[in-house]
Amino acid sequence: MTQQESRDVLHALSNTRVPPSSKAYYLRYTAGDDFKELARNIESDVIALSTEINGYTPRIIRGPFGVGKTHFLKYLYLRLGENIPNSDDTICSWIDLRQLREVHDFQYLLIKGLSTFEFGFPEGYSYQNILRTTYERLAQAATEGKTLSEPQKRVVVRRTLDKIWETAISVAPIPIPAKFAARLILWKLQQDQEKKRNERFQKNETKTDIENESQQAQQSDFIYDFIKLGEGKSTNNEFDSIIQVLAKESEYDQLVDIILRLLKRAGYKRLVIFVDEMEHISTYEINDAIPNRAERVADILNLFHRLHTKISEQVSKPTGNAYPSVAQIMAMPNSLFENVIKNVDPALHSKLDSHELRLDFVPQASPATDELIKNIWELHREAGFILKSNLNNSSKEIKDALFKKLASAGEPATMRNTIPAIIKIIRDEWIDSRQRI
Repeated sequence: MTQQESRDVLHALSNTRVPPSSKAYYLRYTAGDDFKELARNIESDVIALSTEINGYTPRIIRGPFGVGKTHFLKYLYLRLGENIPNSDDTICSWIDLRQLREVHDFQYLLIKGLSTFEFGFPEGYSYQNILRTTYERLAQAATEGKTLSEPQKRVVVRRTLDKIWETAISVAPIPIPAKFAARLILWKLQQDQEKKRNERFQKNETKTDIENESQQAQQSDFIYDFIKLGEGKSTNNEFDSIIQVLAKESEYDQLVDIILRLLKRAGYKRLVIFVDEMEHISTYEINDAIPNRAERVADILNLFHRLHTKISEQVSKPTGNAYPSVAQIMAMPNSLFENVIKNVDPALHSKLDSHELRLDFVPQASPATDELIKNIWELHREAGFILKSNLNNSSKEIKDALFKKLASAGEPATMRNTIPAIIKIIRDEWIDSRQRI
């Protein structure tokens, strides 16, 4: 890392914030053998994911507040980027549930978080690059070996994508009314089209009635918008708005379902989903239609339960998996797993219980404390600070001062308060006052 990057990391850590997503920082300065071994074990599970039967690996990472769950997920993410074979066949999705405002936002966040490990953490519209590549792969497979004009190619690709879309509708987890099936096929995004569609639904027109209009309405359905994106005829903002609308209107996780089917057909073999900040499902904002907090939590947990069930089913079909193999790694505090999930959705808790892994940190008993002190000392050196002594002579003094400081704080010691304490001790006692941040 550069001197400025090291200073930025120290500034974030001293203020109990997660540092910038620097690959060098996470891979070099992660401390704790238990921490690293847990990451290596999950990494092995993900790499071993089969593309055959039972290609689903859920993992619950839980621990007390401040133990380093977000750091762990980022460290694991970057390790996988370094070590996973055939990375071109692997897609990941990073979901931060602090961005959750309504239940339907989860579908949008999962899709928006799509990226590949080689690009680092998802930023901006990187998910659209994945979908463009998906389109190119599907188009190439559909037209390979055929001598076609450009208009003919578009027709062939359109038919191929329509079949995938129709298959997704036909295997919905519960019976879908004909009018809702039509709603999934023909996405009316403009205001006047929206109004007309609602009028048709109110009259209980059948799926066939509306499908007869599909030739005129093709320009406003999902597949058409996906083709526009793939051909570079849709701007980032336009397609992002479309995905947000579809996520809001689509029920039964249908939008996620079709995206995963497209990824599978395009040759992607693995999808690794990271879900961070799960404690926010207990507090996320929602419209006035569901004011009760318990109902909010039940709704989002029901969504997680459906997603868990659907993935389990679709990666375990005797006739062939409909999805890529999936690893879903979720980080949550102990209280959420043991109290909220167990009480609100006991069946989900039971399904996930055998997949939970714990992160713990007790500074006074952990060898990681010595490694933390060493790492933070080295970060100060990289940041350009001149230290008054060498670490061998100072390590014990720093540790003694740390334990005294933590004992007087009157709260449980975690990574979140241990790291700022080490930084303050080094800054106050081992750095010249003229250099202090």
